[in-house]
Amino acid sequence: MRKIILYFLLTLASFSVVAEEIPSIKGVYGVAWRVGFITYRGLLAMEGSKGEMWVSFFDTSLNQTRKIKMNMRFISSSSGHILAGYDPINIDTNTMDTNYSPDNLMFNVLPTGKFELFNVNDSGVAAKITYEEITTKSELNEVLGEMGVNSETSNVPINLFKSEPKRTASVLSEEASESYVARLGIKDHFNSKGERLSSVAAIIRQDRANFHDLNVRDSEDESDSLFGNKTNREHLEGMLNRGSVESSAKEDILNGTPLILVKIYKNSIKVYAQ
Repeated sequence: MRKIILYFLLTLASFSVVAEEIPSIKGVYGVAWRVGFITYRGLLAMEGSKGEMWVSFFDTSLNQTRKIKMNMRFISSSSGHILAGYDPINIDTNTMDTNYSPDNLMFNVLPTGKFELFNVNDSGVAAKITYEEITTKSELNEVLGEMGVNSETSNVPINLFKSEPKRTASVLSEEASESYVARLGIKDHFNSKGERLSSVAAIIRQDRANFHDLNVRDSEDESDSLFGNKTNREHLEGMLNRGSVESSAKEDILNGTPLILVKIYKNSIKVYAQ
């Protein structure tokens, strides 16, 4: 992918809490959050109640990217179970980074059974996290590359995710070339004539027209290199028909203003709720 947006997907199958027992998670996950105008991107590797997290962000005071690695473990508190970070290490110098406030991940279960995830660091700064599960080595390498972390020396335990499928031509053709995040706001639900749009494809297409041509943008909207072209947007419905829409996203897109992730493939697109 030319551009990857990191997300962290937790399901009831991979996250379990029994009475007061410490939760257990197994897997590798991408995470992202924003503090002010700074975006933090990270990779979380968990096995049981302990794990590690890598974080990359641009430090404006130093005018450079900082890369941190820290240990993570579940702890119990009056606020519930928290995945707490500790012992942050500067990846470039391999020394303890006393200027980085460790991250603590807090979980909130929604009525739908899905999770909301928040980061509250030791300094008390809070931010909502978006997330995605990393399931193959190629996805892992893309994430680490986007973070500027050397995949050969990161030592992420690859035994925690599914083995990568054999790289045949058909598999390669199914790899996403690009992805973007968009908030489907109120204005994305109406065409230029003021008529309400009634299909998922039409709403996503209008969002891209608003973004690229009309400069009507929501704060979370991101750019893409394909749908700035009007002709390409005309093919969006067919691409969606050849792809998929996450079942939980369809109703939200038609009747709400959700945040979505769109993955662009050679001949199709796939849409996910965030």
